Amino acid sequence: YKQPNDLSKYLEADINYFMVQGESDLANVINNKVLYIYQGIAEGIPDNPNDLIEAFMQREAFEIQEMLDETESSAALPYEFIYIAREIRNTDRLFSFEQEFYEYIGGAHGINGIIYSNYDVKTANKIHLMTLFTAKELRKLNEMGENSFRILTEMTEGQELVDAGFSFEEGFILTGNFIMAEDGLIFYYAPYEIGPYSLGDFKIIIPYSRIREAMPNSKLFNYID
Repeated sequence: YKQPNDLSKYLEADINYFMVQGESDLANVINNKVLYIYQGIAEGIPDNPNDLIEAFMQREAFEIQEMLDETESSAALPYEFIYIAREIRNTDRLFSFEQEFYEYIGGAHGINGIIYSNYDVKTANKIHLMTLFTAKELRKLNEMGENSFRILTEMTEGQELVDAGFSFEEGFILTGNFIMAEDGLIFYYAPYEIGPYSLGDFKIIIPYSRIREAMPNSKLFNYID
């Protein structure tokens, strides 16, 4: 979507998304999640979701026009918005997807991130780590995650996380923002989440093969086998 009028130099958006067909509980839950950025603009999901996008962009254009009127300046901060929702896995037990976004309203840099979601197809319930692992298994998984994180960030043996600039004062903790991908669990930390913006964002991958070796009876395998 690109604003077609004279505000186009201030407002630009790239929005790509999928929708689950049908009126099942799962379809309603996922579609509402996919269109979360438009909450507060309209009640429910219209027959044509593009109408919701149009309303969203019109609201942003109105706010920019107000700013221009107040400042009486054409040097208004640009607004750039990118939102992409992608289906990752779709089986008879599991539906996983990611929502990637980037927003820039001026300043030194924009803000970006990824939101992962996994749903049980039969119950339409969101799948959390505690859905898949016992407390004991989660402790093992956390150890795997820390090992992967240290390798990813090239930390030296024995180096404290806080000394490397990360905000894990009480030790490493796996984020609940994860996705059940084809070959393993992927965990995502957004900028600022575990350190300053300069450190960037991080993806940790724990292969299913490692998880199966350490905890073969995990409920995880009910969804991916």
